[in-house]
Amino acid sequence: FFPEENVSQKTADLVASMGISKPKIGFTRYFISLKDYQCLMKTLPGLVVGDIASECYKIRSVKSEQEIAYISKASSFLCEGMRAAYEAVKPGIKETEVLAEAEYAMRKAGSEGSTFRMQVLRHDRQQLMHPYAGDFVIGDNQPVVIHLGASYKGYAAKMCRTVFLGNVEEETAAIYKLLIEAQKIAMEALRPGVTSAEVYSKVFRLIHDHGYAKMFMDHIGYGVGIRQSEFYPILGKELPHEIKENMVVDVLLPTIYKPRIGGPRITDTVLIQKENCIRLTDFDTAPVFK
Repeated sequence: FFPEENVSQKTADLVASMGISKPKIGFTRYFISLKDYQCLMKTLPGLVVGDIASECYKIRSVKSEQEIAYISKASSFLCEGMRAAYEAVKPGIKETEVLAEAEYAMRKAGSEGSTFRMQVLRHDRQQLMHPYAGDFVIGDNQPVVIHLGASYKGYAAKMCRTVFLGNVEEETAAIYKLLIEAQKIAMEALRPGVTSAEVYSKVFRLIHDHGYAKMFMDHIGYGVGIRQSEFYPILGKELPHEIKENMVVDVLLPTIYKPRIGGPRITDTVLIQKENCIRLTDFDTAPVFK
């Protein structure tokens, strides 16, 4: 487009050229700008708009064979990145330096880039809301969270692991092992026909029995596809979203939010099959101590 033109007006003009009286247009509300809306309303008198985001998320929640292949490919890049991060992380290095090594390895493997701001987090930054790797030096005797994203042909995948440097609090290491167990329970529960609430309930029971019920989130995973966090299905408390064959979701999203102790995380991209659930991010989940 030329400087005096814009895609919002071009879109409005295209709809106007169809000659439809009082057109109805469905929006995915999370990604439509005010400029788009204003151009459409000005150019198309009588326009009726509605939100179709929920239906769009449902339609794309069940993946085709090709989509699964793309997400699987992106998942393989994450394994390369995590190996590089494991090699790089050590006391005295910056979060961004570790991430640089991981991202370089994924790019070399074929990743088109992450669809979110990736995380390498020292312990004091792990319970922030939506943190990302920054200019922070990693110290000894602490866990380091490494949350990576990759994509292929427009499809995303994600994976998170925690590395323990030196001597860490016993409870912190125990929390990571608990989350590994919680992830296993979630994956065993993820079958076609169950609801996301049923999956969450089984995970929450384990967390509750270990005394962390008030330090856990209401959501433990999201769909994965052209976005890293699709809003259907959401694995969460009291949510009726039905799990279906060939859905792809991330498990396990949260940590245990206990001040000064919590923070470790584990996340994998998984595929729901007819009889079971498989990990597309095929990378060892065992705790790593350096």
